[in-house]
Amino acid sequence: MDNLVSDGKAVNVLLAQTVTKGQPVFANGFHGVAMTDGVSGDTIAIETSNREFEHEVAGALAVSKGDVLYITDDGTDVVSKTVTDNRLFAIATTAKDANNVIWYKVLENRG
Repeated sequence: MDNLVSDGKAVNVLLAQTVTKGQPVFANGFHGVAMTDGVSGDTIAIETSNREFEHEVAGALAVSKGDVLYITDDGTDVVSKTVTDNRLFAIATTAKDANNVIWYKVLENRG
């Protein structure tokens, strides 16, 4: 008999790096947003559902509403618009503001 174990909006991952709550994360094949702080070796939950979040991006990164964003999978968790060697992560729901802040929706995790 199959039993429901979760609403599917978050997944526990084993960290290989230090993260802070609210930080975009790629770990154990999943991308999402850290729900708590954690250090390498910790297991934390990351939000993986298609919800909207706020994030400060690098000043040099131009982001417009509708841009597709990617996340590095090397433990640095850098968000960019570069496809090569990165994982699909989110879509920008606002353009970057004067404080380098964007809003985005996490895209579906696909193996």
